[in-house]
Amino acid sequence: MDNNLNRNVFEMDKKTRLNYLENLAIEQARNMPNRHEVDDFYSKIYKELERISEIDVDLDFLVAKSIADILSEIASKPNFVGMGCSSIVAYLIGITGKDPALDPIKHGLVFERVFQKDRKGDMVFGFYVENEVFEELMQNLKVLYGENISLINDDIDGIRDDRILVINNIGVRVSSNFLRLRHCGFNINELLDESTVGFFTEDYMHLLHYAFGYSYDEANSIRLAALKTRIRRSEFFNVSFDSKFKDFGHALNSGKDEELFDQIIRGLKYSRSKAWVLSAQHVWNAYRDERRNKLREKRLKNNENT
Repeated sequence: MDNNLNRNVFEMDKKTRLNYLENLAIEQARNMPNRHEVDDFYSKIYKELERISEIDVDLDFLVAKSIADILSEIASKPNFVGMGCSSIVAYLIGITGKDPALDPIKHGLVFERVFQKDRKGDMVFGFYVENEVFEELMQNLKVLYGENISLINDDIDGIRDDRILVINNIGVRVSSNFLRLRHCGFNINELLDESTVGFFTEDYMHLLHYAFGYSYDEANSIRLAALKTRIRRSEFFNVSFDSKFKDFGHALNSGKDEELFDQIIRGLKYSRSKAWVLSAQHVWNAYRDERRNKLREKRLKNNENT
């Protein structure tokens, strides 16, 4: 099977699209050297494919893949930025690239954090595209999809920042603002290397799963509920969240369990998405030195002209 998507996905029916996704993901999975080290590896893939079908995001995956395929040919560095790298399928079919830096299994990313049950979430696939290659990307997409492409610009202080690229009714965020990734540069590599529990949302979801027996869908429901709970920071340590989550059906066994549960809820409220940080940091590292050199050359040239 040709790994590059070179046809208009809107001309496929849903069954054809899902079959294509499945065949491509399974074919690429067979080439993963560490697949035998992962428990229920193939069942994880099929579980994702089932969810993709249920919440109707197959077109989102395939449109994102077509963009990723084009960028892999016209840009020399990684481009993906977004929480969609939580998906094994997205990794396998090349949306998020094949670099181990974004391997969702290696980094313990949680598919259900992003692709929620019975709900199509916000745009989770995005790309950093430098202005120099943006027009070429658009030209290639118009060849593939015709004129059913539009741009919605998000301007900040008059500077074109993020663009929402809409192909038919599918939106993908495309950004040329490198500085938007800058805040991911603060010793994040050290945190990622140590897989520090207590920093990322995914860590707390794993705790809810392994320590309390919640499914990842239930853990994500708890995350969403925690975000809606309006409590001042100063009140955190004096508030028990047990009663707020009694509907999830898993009884706590002791005072220590209750204390751990409260700590998890507190952490969820202020944690960050590991998936987004990983992807942003990956792009930041790839482009940082090159951009610094360009800025240095520009300054030197300006100094010579003054």
